[in-house]
Amino acid sequence: MNISIKKIGAIVLFMFSIFILSGCDSITSQETVTSIEVEATTLEDSYDIDTFELSSISIKVSFSDGKFQSIPITEAMLSNEHLALL
Repeated sequence: MNISIKKIGAIVLFMFSIFILSGCDSITSQETVTSIEVEATTLEDSYDIDTFELSSISIKVSFSDGKFQSIPITEAMLSNEHLALL
């Protein structure tokens, strides 16, 4: 009986190790940002200061796997110096 408990313990430890190590692949294969640019289609020729919304402008973030994401600009993305200019 003592031997079977050791075997069960070894199997449980082995299974736990497999689950932990299988998660390592997703950590090392993450894509990286290759470029960030303002989406020109979200810009207007002129803006009315009273109705201007920062979120109407978007940036395009490109990743190393060829995918991209369009993200609206928020106040949290700007420094205090740039916020003062608004």
